[in-house]
Amino acid sequence: MSKKLNRKKPGFTKAGVAKIVSMSVKQLVAELDRTQKKKVKAKISRRLNHFGYVAPVVEEVIAE
Repeated sequence: MSKKLNRKKPGFTKAGVAKIVSMSVKQLVAELDRTQKKKVKAKISRRLNHFGYVAPVVEEVIAE
């Protein structure tokens, strides 16, 4: 009886989800919009700051 080793791909978790460290800036921005957990948002924001990414400023138009 031989056991087969299940190796996970580098840059991915055991669940098959891409790690924040291995994502590109475009993927990180998309994930930041998608996630709702504050802790995960903070990790993604910190990684984006590492790349020198500055979030675009959105001006709110107030209807009169």
